[in-house]
Amino acid sequence: MTAAQSAQFLAGALPDSKVVHLPEATRMSWFTARRPLADRSIGVLELGRRFEVWHEAVREAVRVRGCHRHIYTSWSDQLVFPDERALRDGLSDTVVSVCFPSSITHPRRSGQVETMTHRYLESIASGCLVVGHAPSELVELIGYNPVVEVDWSAPADQLLDILAAPEKWQSHVDNALRRMREVGDWSERVRRIRETLEANGFGATLSGGTVRTAVGRAR
Repeated sequence: MTAAQSAQFLAGALPDSKVVHLPEATRMSWFTARRPLADRSIGVLELGRRFEVWHEAVREAVRVRGCHRHIYTSWSDQLVFPDERALRDGLSDTVVSVCFPSSITHPRRSGQVETMTHRYLESIASGCLVVGHAPSELVELIGYNPVVEVDWSAPADQLLDILAAPEKWQSHVDNALRRMREVGDWSERVRRIRETLEANGFGATLSGGTVRTAVGRAR
């Protein structure tokens, strides 16, 4: 299970089964982070679902300042980018990628299950500065909180300060990217899957073979 809380629930509900929490992962080679923050043309990217409270708190301030592009969808089923290639190019040109867990943006759907989605990983892998809220799964995976948590006393001022001098955040982004390369790639997840299977008596089935995974990515 990619959601730790779901894994905990199922472990209690299925005492005769082995339930393992396996955090989301990505293919780091899909993304590029070569362009520094100061040279990026998209100031703020709200990819997919958004947290309306934060969006409305900052939208007008970014528009009035007029120095940075603010990209977001006008309705829930609209795509920001037309295809995967455009998505990756857009992320590599973005300063701030806004990420909130679904438990905050859509609590009726997700309830209290706060999980790390692929949006966090692809944003960090693309060298974006992630602003929003970090699920505990992400903090545990990275070893610290790589997300700039929203200052709810002045969210617009906080965002404008970042956009005014993004270069100040470059070392923060670089550190998160280095750590993501160590713990966020699918090669690391496959290693853990193999170790888990072998530890539970399935080692013989892996000899000379490969581990295949089928995962659904949620943003």
